[in-house]
Amino acid sequence: MTWVTIGAVATLATAVSAVVTVVTSIWWRWRDRPAAEWMAVSSSACWLEERPGIGADSFPTLWCAISNVGDGSAYRVAVSAPTARWLVTNLPEELRPAKVSDPKVIGAMRPGDTFIVDMGCDAELWDSCEIVVEWSAPPTRRRRKWFGVVSTRQRQRLRLPAIEARPEIEPYRP
Repeated sequence: MTWVTIGAVATLATAVSAVVTVVTSIWWRWRDRPAAEWMAVSSSACWLEERPGIGADSFPTLWCAISNVGDGSAYRVAVSAPTARWLVTNLPEELRPAKVSDPKVIGAMRPGDTFIVDMGCDAELWDSCEIVVEWSAPPTRRRRKWFGVVSTRQRQRLRLPAIEARPEIEPYRP
């Protein structure tokens, strides 16, 4: 083996290890980035007729507080429930903007921020009903500056049976 061969092998090994190090470093930064995650921290389910002052049709309702339990902020948070009869979101005073154009869209939520969801759905759809939280992750300067790309929308589905069991006691109907 000559010194030229040893030098070429050493150069190749150094180049391969540098490429592996760069790829691993980029992958780790992407994998370890702050991200929002949603969880129902408290909840209560009841039948609609159990609420004072409301009669007519009978179906279960859910009240729950949903928090950002991740380690990153979420922007343009939208809440929906495709199979629900209604969905109402309620923001704490410090998260309310001065003018609310769409009450189901929240501008920004830091880790630990919470909003309230009040919804109702048909009893037979309870097991398939879900609350969908959709948000944008924090954009990086590089992506905005070089490519003009706003961060992608992310989505998390919270199924009602995972939040609260369907109330089993139906109200009395004469």
